[in-house]
Amino acid sequence: MQIESLPYQQILEKYDRPTTLFYADPPYWERRLYRHNFTEQDFIDLEQRLGRISGKFLLSLDDHPEVRKLFRNWHLLPIELAYTAQRKTGKRYAELLISTSNR
Repeated sequence: MQIESLPYQQILEKYDRPTTLFYADPPYWERRLYRHNFTEQDFIDLEQRLGRISGKFLLSLDDHPEVRKLFRNWHLLPIELAYTAQRKTGKRYAELLISTSNR
């Protein structure tokens, strides 16, 4: 296992092999919560780059209609989870796990 803190483009380029499994947790769709936020074009670029890798990936994002639309050609698994950093305990949030299918 290798953990890096680089722009995802550099990580995909540096480590892509048929045996590689990438895990990506980009910023949420249209939320300005982070130091480095994504625009819609950033998500489009990410989806296109993931389509060109020879390895596999698992991506976690918030369950948003535009996310479902953009990543519709991938395997989408809706999940609910409680965020540990939230003040209100017990509240569950919808997320999507997006991954390569059996290709």
